[in-house]
Amino acid sequence: MARPTEDDLLTAVAKTESLHACAEVLSKAFEILRDPDANQLDLVDVIRTDTALTSDIMRISNSAFYGGHSEISSLEDAIHRLGFREVMKLISISLSRQVFNRNLRAYGISAIDFWSECASVASTMECLADLLDEDRSYFFTLGVVHPIGKLVLDQVLESRGESLLWEKDMPLAYWEREILGLDYTEAGYTLLRSWHFPEKIEQVVRNQLHPERVPEACVALKCLNYSIRWCERHRYFGLAGIEKPPLEPWLTDLEITQADLEDLKAEAAEVFLQMKHLVGLH
Repeated sequence: MARPTEDDLLTAVAKTESLHACAEVLSKAFEILRDPDANQLDLVDVIRTDTALTSDIMRISNSAFYGGHSEISSLEDAIHRLGFREVMKLISISLSRQVFNRNLRAYGISAIDFWSECASVASTMECLADLLDEDRSYFFTLGVVHPIGKLVLDQVLESRGESLLWEKDMPLAYWEREILGLDYTEAGYTLLRSWHFPEKIEQVVRNQLHPERVPEACVALKCLNYSIRWCERHRYFGLAGIEKPPLEPWLTDLEITQADLEDLKAEAAEVFLQMKHLVGLH
């Protein structure tokens, strides 16, 4: 089968409703975050361009999890109460609800499993960011968007009328390269680049499966690869007995202990359950 061109990938994505707007807002929000002269009203103006996202943020910010002494009645109130970076997280959560809550036919992955894949890795990434004193909104967003290339390739196969189905005894990335000449990480990179995401997000998504190939790989890339592997082993917090995260040498070098990882296990599971509640997947 011929390798899809970049136009093939973007055309496939364009067929998916409600996909672009929220992602574009998130990309612009990162630009605002980097601008030392930006203020809350700049973020309000960007969010208001997406009605569905605005409704989501207002609904989530008034949920019991974010409960305050009074009801939030405007985006300005939400940002003032929750803070810039927490609103960034809410944008990512809304993106996860809009984009990842759908079946992937070619992969044989249900909507709930696809969403759980993104949410569990995002939850683990947020907790790792806290543990390592890194940027929580950046790490959380990486966790949310890391599998988005699967959506792209599923759409490519559907647009070509292909009835292929992933044989799950075969490594996923190998199967993708065999039939399309690229895997979901490259497709995800192409998509995020078209949406003008920060390069540091694009490159981590592109190299998520093989951080060892990147000279002096950044901590975010190592953490994403680690989170993906750990979440796959316990099937996205879907098992009663979640194994403890392994203490790998690079974590030891960062002065992380096994006790730290035991705490992370419990905290990540709690964040995952909070995300399920916030998107209405009780």
